[in-house]
Amino acid sequence: MKHPVDIDNWNRRENYLFFRDFANPYYSVTSQVDVTEESTTVRE
Repeated sequence: MKHPVDIDNWNRRENYLFFRDFANPYYSVTSQVDVTEESTTVRE
């Protein structure tokens, strides 16, 4: 259900205002994880 958000009283207002003008207002975190030992254990 859609409903209007009162930005002036919204508890996430500061976050919204900070990100709203970014060209890409998303973020991502990636890393490499060595799972060699775990995959060997699973195969046994």
